[in-house]
Amino acid sequence: MSIIFELSTTNYLDDKLNVKKALSHLETLCQAWNGYSLAEPEEKAGWTFFKLKLKPELHEGIEKKFADMISKYRWSKPEEKFRKFMEEYFLAKGCNVKVKLVLS
Repeated sequence: MSIIFELSTTNYLDDKLNVKKALSHLETLCQAWNGYSLAEPEEKAGWTFFKLKLKPELHEGIEKKFADMISKYRWSKPEEKFRKFMEEYFLAKGCNVKVKLVLS
């Protein structure tokens, strides 16, 4: 099953490029090509929201490759641990986005 996040940013153009670079890096690490898709953005109150769909192959690859890092998030459901990991991963890669879990 695919997992869908909603990403929000105040600087869409820069953050979209940085998100794509970060996801491309993850695809290379996990050897899961074409593992995501981005939806069209929506603007509200100075924020831009867009959905990110991770395909199962990339999602599972990330979970396996970074299991030790994902497991550090305690007292959370597995989906929430994964969301927190992705938010911190994007931040570390220069993406100033908030990540919200929509569907897992």
